[in-house]
Amino acid sequence: MLEKVVTTKPTSRDIDAVSQFLDFLQHFVDTHFSYEERCMDSYRCPAHQKNKDAHEIFRQKFKLFKARSEKEGFPVPMLVELDETVEDWIKNHILHVDTQLKPCIAEHVGLQK
Repeated sequence: MLEKVVTTKPTSRDIDAVSQFLDFLQHFVDTHFSYEERCMDSYRCPAHQKNKDAHEIFRQKFKLFKARSEKEGFPVPMLVELDETVEDWIKNHILHVDTQLKPCIAEHVGLQK
């Protein structure tokens, strides 16, 4: 995702893109996580607590990253860390935990018929 930025000297345009990405990520964390947690609870998804716990860990990581970036800017090692964190989140959370909600919704809809 941030490959160009972490393999070259980041330009001010690159840093602006990272800042916009962080703003998006902040909005995502603030809104999507809460909505998804309510859905998992509502549909009695067995991954609900695991999902909620993972969200809290991600929120804390993101909060620390945001504080560090405000203090230090965006040094390349920090950008590498951000890239790895987001990639790990997609591979290990979204594809394995979040996807557990779909069959719960399907079961609920099937029971409604």
